[in-house]
Amino acid sequence: MNDQQAREWIDKYFAGTSSLWEEEQLRQYFQQPMHNIPSSLHQYAPLFQFFEKEKSVVFPKNIELPIANRGRTVIRRVVRIAATLLLLAAFWWMSPRNSNKTEPQVINWEAFEPDSPAEAFNISRSAFMRVANELNAGAKMATEEVNKVREISKSILKSK
Repeated sequence: MNDQQAREWIDKYFAGTSSLWEEEQLRQYFQQPMHNIPSSLHQYAPLFQFFEKEKSVVFPKNIELPIANRGRTVIRRVVRIAATLLLLAAFWWMSPRNSNKTEPQVINWEAFEPDSPAEAFNISRSAFMRVANELNAGAKMATEEVNKVREISKSILKSK
């Protein structure tokens, strides 16, 4: 491999478009003595030499975990069980109890009926006005949000 080809492959390597074969050729190229490599490529030599050196590192198969970590896992399990029991106790305590079963009271709806047709009209009108105001407020909020989305999409399209 010549120096120009090495530069091209390094550019491809850092662009993420190099093939595995080209990367292997680069590793082999940088294994040669430094005086054979142009000074402009010296900065890349430690990277590729590191890759080659790390291939020979073997990880030990038997790993002994410290005993302290095992104790922590036991403590974590106990804490999880205690938290679960605490939640169950809180749900039980907050649940309604039917210790004194009483009959539901009957509501006298006649007390809430309007006395005249004019009063019924006023009550209905005020209820409809309240509903209309709430619907108008919701429509205004929806319109504002749609306008915000439009502004954002316009700014995104302009930036492209």
